[in-house]
Amino acid sequence: MTERFHDTTAEAVRSALASRREAQTRFLAELVKVPSDNPPGDCARHAERAAELLEELGFKVERHPVPEDVVRANGMISATNLVVRRRFGEGPVVALNAHGDVVPPGEGWTKDPYGAEIVDGWMYGRGVAVSKSDFATYAFALLALEPVRASLRGAVELHLTYDEEAGGEIGSALLLKEGVSKPDLAIGAGFSYAVVNAHNGCLHLEVQVDGRSARCHALDRRRCARGCGRSHDRALCNSRASVGAEICDARHRLSPIDDWPHPGGNQYQCHS
Repeated sequence: MTERFHDTTAEAVRSALASRREAQTRFLAELVKVPSDNPPGDCARHAERAAELLEELGFKVERHPVPEDVVRANGMISATNLVVRRRFGEGPVVALNAHGDVVPPGEGWTKDPYGAEIVDGWMYGRGVAVSKSDFATYAFALLALEPVRASLRGAVELHLTYDEEAGGEIGSALLLKEGVSKPDLAIGAGFSYAVVNAHNGCLHLEVQVDGRSARCHALDRRRCARGCGRSHDRALCNSRASVGAEICDARHRLSPIDDWPHPGGNQYQCHS
């Protein structure tokens, strides 16, 4: 009897998900179309759009704006944390966490990173894999529980935050610190949803360099270690002769112009 009950419940959930697949795809596309790059971390507009989309699905959405001074102190411009709660009865609270901020797209895209274009069944855009996709996955999974809610206990919360790429201090950590939520269990965004120790995102650094300033690519007039007669960057050619020869070969192939070694990459050595 128990096995039959679980089979029936699972089938009802699968059926609910399948019936809303196109709606789920449209939901994700709308999220992708609103940039939320971090840095710079101006994410309040995306949070508002996400809240509107969730409310259109029938969810009650709590908006928790992060104070501007706190946002600025964490290297961002604006952020609003969103919380959705759905209780099915007495029991533990399971929090599903996802982040709406994304690493900037960078170069090399063949599609608009904010276009949400679908080609051969694949959607292209920032956040399609992680973690705007989780907004859609969580929301529609929660909707799919409605047909079987009478058989469920406990509660599910969606914690949709915007500082994953900046460390997490003003997103999930702030919701817990301020007592907005006190979940018993939590599942974070990711590809596999397995238990791992990991963190992806941008590394924000402040570097202090002491000394006299100069152009980093200024040429050293000492000749290449191979003895070709050309000048090359000091940082590239003042090491071992074999290394200098390899660099010289590469530079000769890339640039026919003497004393203009394209490309202009630099390598540095630090000595304590």
